[in-house]
Amino acid sequence: MVEAAEPKLPVISYTISVFTLAQMQLDPKKRGKPKSTCVQLKSDVTWDTFKAKLLSKVDSILKPTTIAFQDYVVTFSVAHRHPTPTNLDDEDSYKFMVNRAIDSKTNISACITVEPVTPKSKMKV
Repeated sequence: MVEAAEPKLPVISYTISVFTLAQMQLDPKKRGKPKSTCVQLKSDVTWDTFKAKLLSKVDSILKPTTIAFQDYVVTFSVAHRHPTPTNLDDEDSYKFMVNRAIDSKTNISACITVEPVTPKSKMKV
């Protein structure tokens, strides 16, 4: 009896762009470019695993004294599928992003933007 091969899970390439707190306190036109890195993860990675990997990348770039997901505004976009930056703040938005990314058969990727929450934005409700 021949066993069927398991389908190969798509791997998503994430480009992660991280702004510093100092950049966020400047006028958007004067912020300059974010520091960027990338990571590839299988499309079945859980939300918690994704957050941990993202925070690991942010930690390696910003080197904060403490790190917590709620200290950042995280948005995503997927070229040609979902170009509007959208908050990435829970499991539902994560699943939506993954589905949009793997919907693209040729370029399975997503762009993630990470912005530290500024004292001004913490006051907004």
